[in-house]
Parts: sequence; structure tokens; C-alpha cells
Amino acid sequence: LQSAPSFEWRSLSRWLARAGARVAARTRVSDTRYRDRFEGLPERALDTIDRELLSQFDLVIADGAALGVLDEASRSALLDTDHGAGVLALLHDSADAKALPPKLSDVLQGDAERQALYRLEASAGVRETGMTRLALTFSDAAGEALLSAVGGTPIVARADPGGRIAVGLLRDSYRLVGVGAQQQHANLWSDLVQSLARAA
Repeated sequence: LQSAPSFEWRSLSRWLARAGARVAARTRVSDTRYRDRFEGLPERALDTIDRELLSQFDLVIADGAALGVLDEASRSALLDTDHGAGVLALLHDSADAKALPPKLSDVLQGDAERQALYRLEASAGVRETGMTRLALTFSDAAGEALLSAVGGTPIVARADPGGRIAVGLLRDSYRLVGVGAQQQHANLWSDLVQSLARAA
């Protein structure tokens, strides 16, 4: 679920398709219009997010603004992980942070209006890659870190210990592809998907 097209979402969608994942992507293109795209899946209605729809997916990745425009019933269904799917909420900008429901915003602290720089560990043949994130950190209420920057600052963390919902400050992993670190990009996302997706 994405509130607007972006390089980050395009890069992630391409990686998922190359990895053989079945993907349903819903992008908001105006206040009332959405574009739905399907890879390896028959087309289906994505207007209502309920337990039945969620039971057909292993992981939902959404930006904060997309979560913010969901009706209350859809948002409640998504954040009630009894459906078994994992949920990753990504914060690309301050609008995403402001739209987060309390269950997720409570694990964050700091200034969502500012950005901060961070680096990911170097991979084989590729130097450390500089990235940006919102100037937020995770509070003590957050669970384990699933991705950390050089120096140990969490970039993606579970919203509660052992839970299948996570919040991520990852907003420009596409830069890895741009500097020739496609494998690092693939490994990063593969690890996140395996950590959060529905248990087999």
C-alpha cells in the first residue's frame, strides 16, 4: 500500500517480482483514485482490507500515509495480526509519521520534520552506502531491531517484542541498486521479509 509512486516502491516491486513473489500493489494516484497492479496473482478487489483479504497474503508493506487514509475497519483489521500476515509500516516523510496510528507511533521519538544521515555496512565489493531517514529513533517500547545502521542505530524494529508488526525508517534503499549493490539490496529485503512474513 503506497500513498504515492516513488523510486523506493518501484525498486522494491522490481526486486519482489524478480524473487518470484506474488504481489498486489495499490498506489494512491489522487485523492480518490488508486492504481492496482498484480504480479503472479489474479486481479482482485483491494478496496476493502479485511481478514479474508489479509489471509491471502504473507506480508503487507505500507507507508504511514497509506495507513492514515484507511477507514477504521480496514486499519483495525490490518493491525490485528490474528490474520497471520506480517505488517511493515515505512516512514518516507513527515506525513507518514503523522498518519501512523498510536499503536505504531508510540514506538518512535524525535523530530519527523528533519532528516538524518546513516550508513549501512559495506558488502563485498561495495563501500558503505550513505542513506537518509527521518530524524526519529525507536523508544523503549519497541521490540528487536531488524535492520541497523553502522554504529547500531535501529532503522527497522518490531513494534512490540516478538510481534509481526514492524516500523521502518528505510526510505531510500533504492540507492543501493544505483551504486551497484543489487545483492545487498536483495539481502536487506530478503531478511526483512523472512523476519516478518507469515510463518510457513
